[in-house]
Amino acid sequence: MLVQIRQIFSFFAAVKTTIMRMKKILFLLLSVLALNFGVKAQITTSGIAGTVKNAKNEALVGATISATHNPTGTVYKVQSRANGRFDISNMNNGGPYTIEVTYVNYEKDVKQDVFLNSG
Repeated sequence: MLVQIRQIFSFFAAVKTTIMRMKKILFLLLSVLALNFGVKAQITTSGIAGTVKNAKNEALVGATISATHNPTGTVYKVQSRANGRFDISNMNNGGPYTIEVTYVNYEKDVKQDVFLNSG
């Protein structure tokens, strides 16, 4: 009788060890899958940056830069900072974009069919 009880306890001990190993493996597998989905969920966007200057190579502070994503009609607008610097981030990849630069007492400058890459 004592031998049978020991056999039953050893059986359950083996089952418990197997279940613990399976839990560890399942946790590791789910962790890897969750990481994989997290990486694929990243959104890649683009941006543009530059400097606005006049014909005399002087920086135009406060110039308005407008980028329009032609397929969606999304408009991104910023104003140039010190030294005429500007940057627009989180823009849709691809294009075409129409880029317009305006400044008081200057003619509007337009660039069409601009395409953006990821990064």
